[in-house]
Formats: sequence, structure tokens, C-alpha cells
Amino acid sequence: MKLNAILNIGCLLVSGFTSVVAGAASINLSSEFRADKMNPGKNEFTNTTPQGGHCYQWQSTCPAGTTSISTPITISDRLFDGASVDKRKWSYMSMDSAEKNITLTHSITGVELVFKFRLTLLSQYYRGTGGISFNSPGVRPVGGCLGTIGMANGTAFYAFGWIFPEGVMECWRQPTTTGSRFISADTISIGYQLVTPNPLRIDSGKYIGSVRYSVGNGQQIDLGEGNYSDNELVFNIEATVHHDLIVGHIANGGKAQLQPPGGWGRWMQGGPQPQRLENDSTFILSGSGPFSVTLRCEHNDRNDCALKNADNGDLVPVVTSLTVPGVMNAETNALTEQTRLSNDGVPRLLYADSYLLNQRSTLHFQTGGAATQQMLSQPGSRWRGAVTLVFDAM
Repeated sequence: MKLNAILNIGCLLVSGFTSVVAGAASINLSSEFRADKMNPGKNEFTNTTPQGGHCYQWQSTCPAGTTSISTPITISDRLFDGASVDKRKWSYMSMDSAEKNITLTHSITGVELVFKFRLTLLSQYYRGTGGISFNSPGVRPVGGCLGTIGMANGTAFYAFGWIFPEGVMECWRQPTTTGSRFISADTISIGYQLVTPNPLRIDSGKYIGSVRYSVGNGQQIDLGEGNYSDNELVFNIEATVHHDLIVGHIANGGKAQLQPPGGWGRWMQGGPQPQRLENDSTFILSGSGPFSVTLRCEHNDRNDCALKNADNGDLVPVVTSLTVPGVMNAETNALTEQTRLSNDGVPRLLYADSYLLNQRSTLHFQTGGAATQQMLSQPGSRWRGAVTLVFDAM
């Protein structure tokens, strides 16, 4: 018996730089799952996007665990007027904070997965204030947002960010001054949440997709009345899955000698002829995600492997089945317990909901009544055949 473990592992591509093309700003977001046998309970992706923006530069001003990423968006001729009745001319930010379902597609197989994405934070720098008081807009926004402590340098700039709970779309703060000035806004950054499926149920590889938000006056992302450098913000999302699959420690050197249940002694002492011959071979399996098993035979008999008589070339079928505790058959959602394997060339897809660490697994070999009778009717004959299992990480 031979056990060959073949691993097809997706590669990781990480990028976080932004670019502007034809009025659309884009941001690359990356996340990965890398199996860890030292932490077999791990089943979450890790954010690998380089951080930037308000909560990166001014970490102490944001609640613990809040992150942000820079955007290239800027606003010029931003009208700031405390006497206006239009709150968009005050300290103002509006954002579509609703959770969205987005589809990411495997770069090779085309398999589609649904992720959940939500914008959570919006921040900016006001510049060229000309002495206008912003009335600490970062700390006490109106409308349901959670404020962050603002950072200022005299009248040169004021930096602040607001956290948008899900469902909160618009927040503002009216200036105490009634003066009207044009200012600029830049260093606009944004926070997000990406909720992923269980990576232990996902094939290895790279999944890519995008989600788009309109930007500007009255759009999905709106920071007040002004001229915007871009009218759209595109999030290019990449999630990479890297699974483990290790097969080893095959018992008896990979050899299985078939015999009646309980051994040959009973028959040799005049007992009834055995109705079947069988043996098991154990091996150790470690892995973190879906995998497939394909049966290959040196000799074939219909859908089974076969043993061949070294003297006359006769063939008899031997049934091969597999048991891996805790692993499910993807087609039936049943446990892999003495699951019969076929030489039809079709991989059997299997999965587990947790990391398999040195899982003791078993290959079962058995000949039926007719095959057993045929072998026993030829005393002194030797029957042999090689069985190969190919394990593929998905």
C-alpha cells in the first residue's frame, strides 16, 4: 500500500497601496488564513492590509481595536458655515454603514463564496481654518456616531474621526462660530469589517472580489459640501487560504496481509472455510481544510482494485474503504466511517470543522465470499496488488 499526499497550496499576495484611475479611487484589502498545527482551534482569517490614516497615526484617539486605512480622496473648496441651516456645511460626515454581501471568486477554480462587508469609521483633516472654531467635532457628534478625540495644530488643521454603528448613516456637529470660510479636507481614511466564512470549509487558494461606493455630495460617502477629487471608492478584496495536509506513519511499512477474521487457526484445525479475508492498515493524517482522496490500483476489477495470482494471472476484487474520525463526506454529509472507495478516478471530497492533528485513520481491505473461495481453491497460490491513495488539499 502506498499513500501519496499531494498538496496544491494557493500563494499569498498582499498589497495595501491606493491608486486613482479616471475619477475612481481604489484600495486593496487583503486577508489570509494560514493553518497552524500549534493552534488547531484557529478558524478565522487575519487582516493583512497595511494600516494607515487617523487611527494609525493617532492611535490614542481611537477606541482599542479600531483600525483605519488611508484613501487618496481629497476635498477642495469645502464650504464651512456655522450660520447655515444646512448641516452639510458644518462638521459633517455621512456614510452607508449597512452590511453588504459580497462575492469573492477563487482565482483558479471559479468557486464563489459570500463574505460580509461593512464600513465602520470615517475620518478626515480640516485645513486652512483661518481661525474658525470647529467646536471639537471629533468628540461629540450628533446623529448616533461615536466620536474620537480630535487632534489640532492651532488653526493649521483639525483631525478627527467618527465611528458609525451599523444603521447610522449621517452625523454632524454645528460650529460655535457663525463665520463662513472655504477650507480643504484631506487625509481621509476609512474603517471596515470583513466577516468571512469558516476557512476550514474553504478550498486553498486566492479569492478575489470588489465592492464600490459612490463618493461626493449626497452620495454613499459624503463629507460635506465641496469639490471631491474622486466620485467613487472601490475596495478590491483578496482573501487567501493556505491549508496543511500531511499523511504519514503508515503501519506495517505500508503492507497489509489479508486473513480470515480471527486468523487462519480455526480453518486449519478443521473449521468452516472463511467467507472473507480482511486486514486494516492505519496511518496518521493531519490537515486543516477540505481535501480529496482518489483510489488508484495496480490491478482493477470493475470499480474495485484487484489482487492478481502470480502464477496464472487470475484476478479477484478487493474492497477498499476508509475511516477518518471526525471527517465528513462532502456529498452525503455523513461521517467517513468505512467509506467505500472506487477506482473510477473521481476524487472523494472530505472535510472537517476543525484542524485534524495526528488523527489516527484506517484503510480497510476485504475480499468477498466468491473471491475468497477462488483464492482458497488454489492452495499455495500468492495473490498481490498495490493500492495507492492520493490525498489532495483543496
